Amino acid sequence: VDPRWGYAPCRAPAAYWQLGKPTTFGEMPETIRLPPSAAAAHGSPTYTAAHILECTVNHGFHGGLFWAHNDPGRPLTTAYASMNRFASRALVDVSTQSLVEWLAQLRPP
Repeated sequence: VDPRWGYAPCRAPAAYWQLGKPTTFGEMPETIRLPPSAAAAHGSPTYTAAHILECTVNHGFHGGLFWAHNDPGRPLTTAYASMNRFASRALVDVSTQSLVEWLAQLRPP
């Protein structure tokens, strides 16, 4: 894994990081500018919000949160549409009802 890529969810699968618990990526930018070697392999100089969301799931993470809807220095412009499309395809995974059902099945150790 190329260390110049940072810790983006598209960089490596969750297993690479040897995480012991389900992990959600937080404070993601709306786009990620790639180094030239990665841009050539990806076919684009950036990962878009839609691509970043897909990476979180495809690489075994349990979701992602963009930073931040109220930060004028890093406004989210295209991320909202990407999040809506992503959520509409995965309603069971992102619904409040799904969370409630998951919590109900937990048993204390």
